[in-house]
Amino acid sequence: VCWFACQSRGRPSSGGGKDGGGKIQLFSVDELVSMTANIVGSLCEHLESTSGFFQAQLEENDGIVDMQCTHDDHAIHCTNLDLLLRSMATFFAWPPLSDPHYSEQLFTGLKSLASRIGHATGQQSASIPELAPSVHRYLQQFSDSLPSLSSAHLLAKLMVAIGKTSPSLHPLISNSCQGLLQRKWGAMGTNQQRSDALEYLIRYHVEWSEDPLEALETITGDGITDLLGEEASEESSSYPTLSSATLPCYYRALMSGLVGQMKAIPPPSKKTTPTTEECLERFHLLEVSAKVLYILVNVVKSFDRRTMLSSALKVWCMRP
Repeated sequence: VCWFACQSRGRPSSGGGKDGGGKIQLFSVDELVSMTANIVGSLCEHLESTSGFFQAQLEENDGIVDMQCTHDDHAIHCTNLDLLLRSMATFFAWPPLSDPHYSEQLFTGLKSLASRIGHATGQQSASIPELAPSVHRYLQQFSDSLPSLSSAHLLAKLMVAIGKTSPSLHPLISNSCQGLLQRKWGAMGTNQQRSDALEYLIRYHVEWSEDPLEALETITGDGITDLLGEEASEESSSYPTLSSATLPCYYRALMSGLVGQMKAIPPPSKKTTPTTEECLERFHLLEVSAKVLYILVNVVKSFDRRTMLSSALKVWCMRP
């Protein structure tokens, strides 16, 4: 993104490399942030054009995208889509944008996204939280035509980067991540890419859910149980991304999420007597945690996977 920003200014090169690295050195952080924020609208145009290619496939193939991207034209569009999403995610997750000094540039970038769906951005008094819902609606419209799990991973990263500027988006992004987990993907990349993508989606689906423990209970109860028992299947009907091959990815993410939620349960106070409501709430949290843990431990009994056993043992090493 920085390279595109530098090119847009057309300042002469100092003899740097062909990749534009030399030009970047000529600009201050302030200039780079401002220039990059100003080209977000152009990136959106390219993103919409590339997504339109896959939308056309959906219409021509009865709702099916060529997930394998086997043809040259398809492969080019898949690559372009990933590059655009990665560029935008990198910009909005760029550390300088978290500095209040660059709030105007952050607003400019978000305004460019919100304006793509007709949000009234002419009012300078609008705030970032006011723009955030429109930004999420704009990004969400690309989810149905994503060609691969790697594209879904990058779209989620872009959503999360923007969500960190507006906590009100967290439940919406959690739902978006859940929807991507419940999609059947033809192209899932290498084992490492698949693991990174699934663990990322599970993490933010759980952490940013309005009820993280309920999210964990839903995945384990509706998803993992499909792989257990006498009538076990190779793939979960509720979560097509969950199969015997991807189970270790799910297991690590779910166990990590469970540990985090159990640590967050407040211990009983030694100084004051808790109310009945507080006792019932704590009991409910412990009950759901125990239910999720029970299912995860049963997975270790059903599948001989040392990696899953290692994850399970972390729970017993927790400090109260």
